[in-house]
Amino acid sequence: MKYVIASTSKVDVDKCRAALVGIAGVEYRVGNVPDTWLGCDAAVVWWPLAHEQYGGIPKSGVAQVLFSSLEGDAPEVILATPPGPGGTSGVGPTDPEIEDYTFTSLDESIREYLRLFPGCRDKATILIHLEVAGINRRDMKAPLRGIERFLRVRR
Repeated sequence: MKYVIASTSKVDVDKCRAALVGIAGVEYRVGNVPDTWLGCDAAVVWWPLAHEQYGGIPKSGVAQVLFSSLEGDAPEVILATPPGPGGTSGVGPTDPEIEDYTFTSLDESIREYLRLFPGCRDKATILIHLEVAGINRRDMKAPLRGIERFLRVRR
Protein backbone atom coordinates (compact mmCIF):
# COMPACT_ATOMS: atom_id res chain seq x y z
CA MET A 1 0.00 0.00 0.00
CA LYS A 2 1.15 3.52 -0.75
CA TYR A 3 0.35 6.73 1.07
CA VAL A 4 0.18 10.38 0.09
CA ILE A 5 0.76 12.67 3.06
CA ALA A 6 -0.52 16.15 2.32
CA SER A 7 -1.23 19.46 4.00
CA THR A 8 -2.08 23.02 3.06
CA SER A 9 1.09 23.94 4.97
CA LYS A 10 4.41 23.44 3.17
CA VAL A 11 6.12 23.71 6.56
CA ASP A 12 4.12 20.72 7.88
CA VAL A 13 4.77 18.69 4.73
CA ASP A 14 8.49 19.42 5.09
CA LYS A 15 8.36 18.29 8.75
CA CYS A 16 6.70 15.06 7.66
CA ARG A 17 9.25 14.48 4.93
CA ALA A 18 12.13 15.01 7.40
CA ALA A 19 10.62 12.87 10.18
CA LEU A 20 9.61 10.01 7.88
CA VAL A 21 12.77 9.87 5.76
CA GLY A 22 13.61 6.33 4.74
CA ILE A 23 10.05 5.01 4.89
CA ALA A 24 9.16 3.57 1.49
CA GLY A 25 5.84 4.04 -0.26
CA VAL A 26 5.18 7.60 0.91
CA GLU A 27 4.70 10.64 -1.31
CA TYR A 28 4.30 14.22 -0.07
CA ARG A 29 2.06 16.92 -1.52
CA VAL A 30 1.09 20.49 -0.62
CA GLY A 31 -2.43 21.83 -1.15
CA ASN A 32 -6.12 21.29 -0.42
CA VAL A 33 -7.73 17.88 -0.91
CA PRO A 34 -8.83 18.59 -4.51
CA ASP A 35 -5.23 19.60 -5.27
CA THR A 36 -3.64 16.54 -3.66
CA TRP A 37 -5.88 13.50 -4.18
CA LEU A 38 -5.09 12.77 -7.83
CA GLY A 39 -4.19 9.08 -8.15
CA CYS A 40 -5.47 8.20 -4.67
CA ASP A 41 -7.98 5.40 -4.20
CA ALA A 42 -9.24 6.58 -0.80
CA ALA A 43 -8.83 9.41 1.70
CA VAL A 44 -8.73 9.33 5.50
CA VAL A 45 -11.22 11.93 6.80
CA TRP A 46 -11.84 12.95 10.43
CA TRP A 47 -15.14 11.41 11.42
CA PRO A 48 -17.28 14.59 11.96
CA LEU A 49 -16.30 15.92 8.53
CA ALA A 50 -16.70 12.54 6.87
CA HIS A 51 -20.19 11.89 8.18
CA GLU A 52 -21.34 15.46 7.60
CA GLN A 53 -20.24 15.41 3.96
CA TYR A 54 -20.65 11.77 2.98
CA GLY A 55 -23.37 10.38 5.25
CA GLY A 56 -23.42 7.37 7.48
CA ILE A 57 -23.96 7.21 11.22
CA PRO A 58 -20.88 7.52 13.46
CA LYS A 59 -20.26 4.62 15.85
CA SER A 60 -17.91 5.13 18.79
CA GLY A 61 -14.58 3.41 18.25
CA VAL A 62 -15.45 2.22 14.74
CA ALA A 63 -13.81 3.43 11.53
CA GLN A 64 -16.14 3.36 8.55
CA VAL A 65 -15.85 3.25 4.79
CA LEU A 66 -18.10 5.83 3.13
CA PHE A 67 -18.53 6.71 -0.52
CA SER A 68 -18.32 10.13 -2.12
CA SER A 69 -20.72 11.13 -4.85
CA LEU A 70 -19.09 14.55 -5.17
CA GLU A 71 -17.07 14.47 -8.37
CA GLY A 72 -13.69 16.15 -8.24
CA ASP A 73 -13.69 16.96 -4.52
CA ALA A 74 -12.24 13.76 -3.11
CA PRO A 75 -11.59 10.11 -3.92
CA GLU A 76 -14.69 7.93 -4.22
CA VAL A 77 -13.78 5.98 -1.06
CA ILE A 78 -13.75 7.94 2.20
CA LEU A 79 -12.24 6.38 5.33
CA ALA A 80 -13.98 7.96 8.31
CA THR A 81 -11.78 7.84 11.40
CA PRO A 82 -13.32 6.25 14.50
CA PRO A 83 -15.12 8.61 16.91
CA GLY A 84 -14.14 8.55 20.55
CA PRO A 85 -16.49 7.43 23.32
CA GLY A 86 -19.79 9.29 23.29
CA GLY A 87 -19.02 10.94 19.95
CA THR A 88 -16.01 12.82 21.29
CA SER A 89 -12.85 13.53 19.35
CA GLY A 90 -11.20 10.63 21.15
CA VAL A 91 -7.94 12.48 21.67
CA GLY A 92 -6.55 13.82 24.92
CA PRO A 93 -4.25 16.81 25.39
CA THR A 94 -0.96 15.05 26.19
CA ASP A 95 1.67 14.08 23.63
CA PRO A 96 1.29 10.31 24.29
CA GLU A 97 -2.49 10.62 23.84
CA ILE A 98 -2.07 12.56 20.59
CA GLU A 99 0.47 10.03 19.30
CA ASP A 100 -1.80 7.10 20.19
CA TYR A 101 -4.84 8.81 18.68
CA THR A 102 -2.96 9.47 15.43
CA PHE A 103 -1.76 5.87 15.21
CA THR A 104 -5.14 4.37 16.12
CA SER A 105 -7.25 6.56 13.85
CA LEU A 106 -5.04 5.77 10.84
CA ASP A 107 -4.63 2.09 11.71
CA GLU A 108 -8.35 1.46 12.26
CA SER A 109 -9.29 3.34 9.09
CA ILE A 110 -6.88 1.33 6.94
CA ARG A 111 -7.84 -1.97 8.57
CA GLU A 112 -11.50 -1.27 7.74
CA TYR A 113 -10.54 -0.41 4.16
CA LEU A 114 -8.60 -3.67 3.82
CA ARG A 115 -11.46 -5.64 5.37
CA LEU A 116 -13.78 -4.40 2.61
CA PHE A 117 -11.21 -4.33 -0.19
CA PRO A 118 -8.69 -7.10 0.59
CA GLY A 119 -7.48 -7.24 -3.01
CA CYS A 120 -6.23 -3.65 -2.79
CA ARG A 121 -3.54 -4.30 -0.19
CA ASP A 122 -0.64 -4.05 -2.63
CA LYS A 123 -1.98 -1.55 -5.13
CA ALA A 124 -4.01 1.09 -3.27
CA THR A 125 -2.85 4.64 -2.67
CA ILE A 126 -4.37 6.36 0.37
CA LEU A 127 -4.47 10.11 0.98
CA ILE A 128 -3.68 11.25 4.51
CA HIS A 129 -4.37 14.97 4.36
CA LEU A 130 -3.29 16.22 7.79
CA GLU A 131 -6.02 18.84 8.22
CA VAL A 132 -8.84 16.73 6.79
CA ALA A 133 -7.78 13.61 8.71
CA GLY A 134 -7.88 15.64 11.94
CA ILE A 135 -4.27 14.96 12.90
CA ASN A 136 -2.59 18.31 12.34
CA ARG A 137 -1.44 20.17 15.42
CA ARG A 138 0.54 23.33 16.07
CA ASP A 139 3.34 21.10 17.38
CA MET A 140 3.58 18.15 14.98
CA LYS A 141 6.05 16.03 17.00
CA ALA A 142 3.44 13.74 18.62
CA PRO A 143 1.31 13.27 15.47
CA LEU A 144 4.46 12.50 13.49
CA ARG A 145 5.44 9.78 15.97
CA GLY A 146 1.95 8.31 15.51
CA ILE A 147 2.21 8.50 11.73
CA GLU A 148 5.65 6.87 11.80
CA ARG A 149 4.37 4.03 14.01
CA PHE A 150 1.45 3.57 11.63
CA LEU A 151 3.64 3.47 8.53
CA ARG A 152 6.01 0.90 10.08
CA VAL A 153 3.23 -1.63 10.82
CA ARG A 154 2.86 -4.35 8.20
CA ARG A 155 -0.80 -4.92 7.35
